[in-house]
Amino acid sequence: MFLYGVRDQIELVKLQLHQMQCFLKDADSKQKKDERVKGWVQNIRDVAYETEDAIDTYLCEIAPSQWNGVGVFKKCALKPVELSARHRLGEKISMIQMKLKLISEGRTTFGIENLGDERSETKAVAKGAVNNDDCEIIGFQDAERSLITQLVASVSDHRRRVVSIVGQGGLGRTTLARKIYNSKEVKEHFEITLWLTVSSDFKIIDILKEGIRKLRSVDHKEKESNGQFLLEEMKNILEAKRYLVVLDDVWGMNFYDMFRKALPDGDNSSRVLMTSRSLDVVKRADPGSMPYKLHFLNDDESLKLLFSKAFPHENAASSCHVGPDLIHVAKNLARLCGGLPLALVVVGLLSVRDPTYDNWNRCLQTMDWQSDGVECIEVLITSYQDLPTFLKPCFLYFACFPEDYEIHKGPLLRMWIAEGFIQHEERRELEDTAERYLDQLAQR
Repeated sequence: MFLYGVRDQIELVKLQLHQMQCFLKDADSKQKKDERVKGWVQNIRDVAYETEDAIDTYLCEIAPSQWNGVGVFKKCALKPVELSARHRLGEKISMIQMKLKLISEGRTTFGIENLGDERSETKAVAKGAVNNDDCEIIGFQDAERSLITQLVASVSDHRRRVVSIVGQGGLGRTTLARKIYNSKEVKEHFEITLWLTVSSDFKIIDILKEGIRKLRSVDHKEKESNGQFLLEEMKNILEAKRYLVVLDDVWGMNFYDMFRKALPDGDNSSRVLMTSRSLDVVKRADPGSMPYKLHFLNDDESLKLLFSKAFPHENAASSCHVGPDLIHVAKNLARLCGGLPLALVVVGLLSVRDPTYDNWNRCLQTMDWQSDGVECIEVLITSYQDLPTFLKPCFLYFACFPEDYEIHKGPLLRMWIAEGFIQHEERRELEDTAERYLDQLAQR
């Protein structure tokens, strides 16, 4: 009722903003490397906030005149204050529409139209950071043993099963999977083993072609664009064989639904080993299989991994060759990494140049994660960029709280709702939707 007379203008602005949001996901991944894209994304966000502020200001201005003091709003003729507020809002919306038009035209003017055609450099750096086959498996020896057992054990259920490893970027999913894949026990048990890296911007045809090439060393160029043919080709190669196919770094919910057609189920204990950041992805692939969730390293494991990288030629299990002062500063460095294996590897590799007390203490005091720890930052940025747009402001809101602050769920959800982060869904209360948002963040 309060927006009568300007509603059409507001709806048009919402439509324009929604159309631009279709480009924001790709733009987010490129803005770090391209100042043009960074400025364009910021302009869209500024206009979105400006629109929200204009409407909120208008509602605050007219609400007192519509209140009758007994709990309901009254219907009456527009008062001068309301007409004036509506006029100001109309002028503001007109100005916002002009800005949106200029921003939209700027995509063409500044050559930032086809953002999705290029692969993100961030993803390339991130993949390079985690694909390190020589990394020590520290803290996950029990996981390695348990997962190998699931892959090779003779059980009554001989169906093709998906065994999965889940964890956030930097926890070592790929490293653990590679150790398992290369183990003698696994290689001897399966007739065929195949490693495929999927990533967030996968193309199913490219992955199928890569798999067939590895299995047969033959390219089928004449039918390379025929997805159905490639699915059947891989299925024929794997048919009647006990195989292990590793699908590393799966992001898309629908990837396995497409790829499973290439995986015959010959009731011969064939296995798929999948790694992903998303619990929902692996549960969808095989609801009957319990995923292994990677955990952060404890203090002892963190220190051991740090020493194994800083002193690669020493016994990582022992710190007897390290002085007490260096152990003290190493513990502080390890604590700074928060139990994240990738961060510990980065610090350890930085320290290997000259692992003395003075150098490590200087590293502790001056560590710049934006430059020194670029690999770790890039991996974490990739995790953030993969968040759905509606979850990003909810995640960033945690920065409002002090470090190590105990956050209670109820007040947090109400703050998200008050900030306007929670989208209205039919037949669902805002509190229920907010709790679902929190659950999705917790799973990542």
